[in-house]
Order: sequence, then C-alpha cells, then structure tokens
Amino acid sequence: TALLAKGTGMNHIDNTESKVLAIIKATNFYVIADISADKVNRFVAQLKDEGRSPRTIGAYLQAIKGFTRWLTRHGKLSFDPLITLSKPSTETDRRIVRRYLSHEEWQWLDAVTRKREERFGMTGIERTMFYSLAIQTGLRSGEIRSPTRGKPHLTSHPLFVMADAGATKNKRAARQYIQPELARELPLHVGRKLTGYVAGRSRSGSAGNPLRRR
Repeated sequence: TALLAKGTGMNHIDNTESKVLAIIKATNFYVIADISADKVNRFVAQLKDEGRSPRTIGAYLQAIKGFTRWLTRHGKLSFDPLITLSKPSTETDRRIVRRYLSHEEWQWLDAVTRKREERFGMTGIERTMFYSLAIQTGLRSGEIRSPTRGKPHLTSHPLFVMADAGATKNKRAARQYIQPELARELPLHVGRKLTGYVAGRSRSGSAGNPLRRR
C-alpha cells in the first residue's frame, strides 16, 4: 500500500513482494522481531553458492532492506536490523557489459533492416524507426510502446519526445531530443497507425507496432 501511494508501478511492487517473501521463507522469519542481519547474510551466501549475480543479490537485499526501513519508520521495529548490510558491487562480476552501437554498426543495422520483410507486425522501415527512436532517446521498451506516455513534439525547436512521469523509472517526466531525420519519418508512420493499436498490441491482442496515432 505504501508503494502504491508513492506511485510505484505494479511490476516493481510484485517483484519486491516476491523477493521479500522468498527471504522470509528461506530464513524462517515468523514475526518481524525474527529478522536479523545474520540470517539475511546466510541467505545471500546461499544465492552466491547458486551462482546468482551481484545484480540479482542486490535486488533481494534492496527489497528486504526497504521493508525493514518501512517497519522502522512506522514504529513497528525500534531499530533497523539490516542497516549494516550493503549491496554487492555489480562492477566486480558483470554478466552483461552494455555499450553503445558504433556509427558504423548503426549504419549497417539501418541499411539491412530497412530491406527486411515484415516481422512482429512491423515492416523493416518501421523497425528501423523504432530502433532509431530507442537509440536517440534512451527510452525503455515500455516507455516507447505506451500509446499515452511517449509523446512526440515534432514541431518544436529542438524536436523531442516526452515520456510522462508515470512511465519513467524515476517517476519524473523526461524530455528526450531526436534528430530531424527521425522527426520527418515519425509523422508519416504514426498517421498510418490505427487507433486500435495500444501498447504494441492490436485490438485482437496480437503483437503490433509500438507507435500509434496520438
């Protein structure tokens, strides 16, 4: 309820709840006074033995530490038993190293994709536009797919796409600028989309283009 009141998305709430419950089950916490740093550390050690990444372990710790902070803040615990625990560094064991596409790689991807056949309800040109929008703005897939959150402002100077606060991870509105070439292509594409296309799906529920008329 507290997370909902803050405007946290349901996916994040469900993930947080599942991780807290997993720790409770594994450590045999029956009442809140049972929560201890030693028991949570043993749970973390078990995750390490299973080969879980620091990122995954950090997510579990973030969930349970958020729970005990809430308990302490609302007087349900006299002190936070997990205040001394810290998340492991994700830099020490990165499983996936992200990087930007080079200019040459993007030129190749753009040229090849434009010639490809329709996939996922999108022509090759539409997919190229989708990739270009993602690269230029840095918006996440869900932010781009939403019919009401990603808003192109194609007559402003400079040109930009707006993601509303409800769509972004930090719950703040984001203005992401795009290049003129993409701004010229977007109106032609968006104008052809049926209003029934919602969140990347058509009325029938099949996968569809993430951009629609707004």
